[in-house]
Amino acid sequence: SKGNELIDFKFNIDNSVENQRIRMIFDTKISNAKTQSGLAYGQIVRSDVMHGEENWVEKKIPVYPFINTVIKEDKGYSFGFVSNSIREYETIKEKMHFTLLTGASHLGLSDLPWRPGRSSGLPFPTPNAQLKKVMSYEFGIAILEKRNAANNLFKLFNEQQTENIQFNKRRDMEFNLNTDIKQKNTNPEFSLF
Repeated sequence: SKGNELIDFKFNIDNSVENQRIRMIFDTKISNAKTQSGLAYGQIVRSDVMHGEENWVEKKIPVYPFINTVIKEDKGYSFGFVSNSIREYETIKEKMHFTLLTGASHLGLSDLPWRPGRSSGLPFPTPNAQLKKVMSYEFGIAILEKRNAANNLFKLFNEQQTENIQFNKRRDMEFNLNTDIKQKNTNPEFSLF
């Protein structure tokens, strides 16, 4: 691949299994523990190293949400991931894990390994949360040069997600504003009157 091109992927999963999590794993060969991910109004830098675990009752897990882009940078290059259908990731050393689906039988369960001695929520059954259906995914990956990698990745995402909308002007579909203020000698092709 040349320079900063996005490699697009599109596939379906027909899920029939309960209580599972399906993830894609990319071995980025980048040892940096930090990632930069897109949120609603900007970017946030996160780490896969959790500090202060000894002061918490439950285990802290570095699984993070994102809106559209995630990037892991190194001195020489960066690994970029863009998606409009995948919303969760985790980095473990050089590998990036992206969650495709998580099926859950109940809203909460008690005495989980990461949350010992108490419930994680109310124990109500959630049959629709098993996601037993066909799920569609679209995403792209890019290997980017270090300089302005986050900006370049966001630009690639916008190009991937933006539809090419065209308008062909026809006289029978003319849109007129201020029809009572007609101007003389106005070229109708460049006028809203």
